[in-house]
Amino acid sequence: MTRLEALILCDLIVVAPDRKFQLQGVFDRIFTPHLPAKHTRAFLYFRLYVEGAAPESKQELRLNVSGPGGHTEQLAPTQVTVGPRGKVEGYIQLLGLPLRQAGNHWLRLFLDDQEVGAYQFEVVVVDTAPTGSGSQMVH
Repeated sequence: MTRLEALILCDLIVVAPDRKFQLQGVFDRIFTPHLPAKHTRAFLYFRLYVEGAAPESKQELRLNVSGPGGHTEQLAPTQVTVGPRGKVEGYIQLLGLPLRQAGNHWLRLFLDDQEVGAYQFEVVVVDTAPTGSGSQMVH
């Protein structure tokens, strides 16, 4: 059995020398002026426990993103190493995260073939009327 303890989407993760993870810019909404779009860069932090797994054993971690229209896209799998007490902790850097529709989306995390959790985020299309300087800012 696998127990998910944390699954968090953020702008940046810094790993301190003592291996503590520092999450910066936690978010659950992405604003864009048009669709389809790609979110340039984000990080998905995870911490889970794998019951009965041997320390130093390897597991396959997979991630997919699904949108409100039912479209699901598989992202590249990665190998993780099980630590003491069955702990698996780390992050996945998401480059060019595909956003096809407005509405609720899910990042679903799988360990081997078992779904261990999902993180919901919302894609919002915003009107980006030009400002006086001709620049546009989207938060």
